[in-house]
Amino acid sequence: MVIACCASRYNDTISSGHTINVTRFDVFSSTSKFQNLRTRSSSSNFFSPLAEMFCVIGSHGRLITSVVEDVLIKLNNRNKILTKHLVEDRKQVDAVIELLDINSGGTHSVGIRGIGGIGKTTLAKVIFNKLSPHFDCSSFLENVREISRRSDGLVYLQKKLLSSIHRSRNNELYDVDCGIDMIRRQLSNKKVLIVVDDMEEKDLLEKLVGECDGLKSGSRVIITTRNLSAIRNEPKTILDYEVKEMESDQSLQLFCRHAFGKDFPPGDYESLAREIVSTLGNLPLAVEVIGSSLSCKHDNRALWIEVLEKLRKAPLGKVRESLMISYEELEKEQKQVFLDIACLFVQEDKTYPIFMWSDCNYYPNYAIDVLLHRSLIKVESDSKFRMNDQVRDLGRHIVQEGDCKYPSKFSRVWTHEDALNILRSKQVQFTSNLSVLKELQLFLVNLI
Repeated sequence: MVIACCASRYNDTISSGHTINVTRFDVFSSTSKFQNLRTRSSSSNFFSPLAEMFCVIGSHGRLITSVVEDVLIKLNNRNKILTKHLVEDRKQVDAVIELLDINSGGTHSVGIRGIGGIGKTTLAKVIFNKLSPHFDCSSFLENVREISRRSDGLVYLQKKLLSSIHRSRNNELYDVDCGIDMIRRQLSNKKVLIVVDDMEEKDLLEKLVGECDGLKSGSRVIITTRNLSAIRNEPKTILDYEVKEMESDQSLQLFCRHAFGKDFPPGDYESLAREIVSTLGNLPLAVEVIGSSLSCKHDNRALWIEVLEKLRKAPLGKVRESLMISYEELEKEQKQVFLDIACLFVQEDKTYPIFMWSDCNYYPNYAIDVLLHRSLIKVESDSKFRMNDQVRDLGRHIVQEGDCKYPSKFSRVWTHEDALNILRSKQVQFTSNLSVLKELQLFLVNLI
């Protein structure tokens, strides 16, 4: 009878939109949890009816305290908001969940890595929403790279983590070291799921989460990053997962949801839609942006054709901004190697370019390793360079940015027609200047 009464009052309390399944009923011999809960309930309208109920029920409060503790956990695990037209890549979701292995003991960390716009954060959000109910507490720290660069950025992120884990906003932190100490104490006795989104520097993880060995057994940490170096060489191994490009059918479905509001294009737009998706390199960010921009413009086929032609010449502004973050963080020599590959050596064997870059003092093996870590290039088993179409177009756009009307002024030329015209014209004047000769070398390589 008492439990039935409590359930009725409990349902009235949460009828404002929270759906909670209470499945655990543990009886505590100590009343300390009841006292703590009663103190917390005094500052919350949500729990004040429960506090009053405890005073009436008396000895049964110990049982109900256990129920409400479960409620607290469920309320704390708030789902992350996902895009309305999400196309879930179940293969990649399952692959990361398998690496996390939440049914085993110990602590595991997984790094989700890939270029900007490929869907790292979305993948992490989907996994977070699926797994957070299995943990005592959970926290999703977004935009860590950007926020950490603010003067108070690290302290702000530490406070956000503590407010998620400790369910309190009154976390007085005076500096980063104070935050590290408080986080260490709070995380040591809770099974937690933490996502650190867009992390670029290795030491940030320790300042935000502490040593993984200090977490309670069963805890899991997910990191998203553009840079493999951010998760490599940690004291405890962080498992690496590189996000794959969307499959063509999934990219088309995502595009159609944004452009047409359904999963498939109309028959007279199917070939055009497939061409646009293919040109976008199956990059989710690019697919979403273009699909949205073409929404409600189904009666203007000429516009769609113009958009396709424009995409073939240069990447989207928003996509370019996202990819430029990785490019701008490269050193001078690494930028030169990146631009050479984008303009001249996609689908080409790496052997000859390495000799050339060594002669230019670009330290090619180190540069290639950095580009691989940042997912800007791939080198397959056949020793040939691979590059996402949007990344390739970014490199070519950078080269053309100065004056796209005059190929003779480019530092690199990647079409046979332009290269031959330049070599035949009077615009090229031979000189003993070594830098010019090296650039001419690049023209000739592409003609061989």
